[in-house]
Amino acid sequence: MGRRNNNTHYILSVRTTAGKDKYEELDNLQQIADTINHNYFSGFEVVSRSMVNNWLYYPNQLRRAYADRFTIEQIQV
Repeated sequence: MGRRNNNTHYILSVRTTAGKDKYEELDNLQQIADTINHNYFSGFEVVSRSMVNNWLYYPNQLRRAYADRFTIEQIQV
């Protein structure tokens, strides 16, 4: 998936039992979903790009309990 806006990057922060994991310089929402699925769900497609979109752009909506540990921040470069 190509990048539409070269000036936008994302930071994914994940609360774990061992502390906090941080992934920086993610380029698009699909890359965030792939990172979450690969690192936290053994490669199964639990999180989709549209779910990441809703978490980012509609933060006041209710989430399932497992999703509360993922925080996405959008930064302009």
